[in-house]
Amino acid sequence: MPFPLDRLLHAWNESWPDDAAARAAFAALYTDPVALNGILVTLDGLVAMARTMHEVYAEPRRQILDVVEAPGRVAFAFRLTARHVGPLATRVGTVDATGRTVALTA
Repeated sequence: MPFPLDRLLHAWNESWPDDAAARAAFAALYTDPVALNGILVTLDGLVAMARTMHEVYAEPRRQILDVVEAPGRVAFAFRLTARHVGPLATRVGTVDATGRTVALTA
């Protein structure tokens, strides 16, 4: 049975009413913790990341670029296109909102 990418995209795009609902949605799709780009992230960390994405980006669109599945694992690459509407904290400082459309590949 293929991995439910549509449910995964919904989990990231949804504005969950509370952290418990968001955590339940992510728990149905991810292990706790999960490796994202080689870094272990807890379910609570995923919820925080999703909340931050909603504060930073408006009108997000995610396009799946590639999917690789193996027993008990799935990896995928996607492009996120959105409007930058909130401050984005990075390792080198904060990038103020530009209002521009950005495209990120992960």
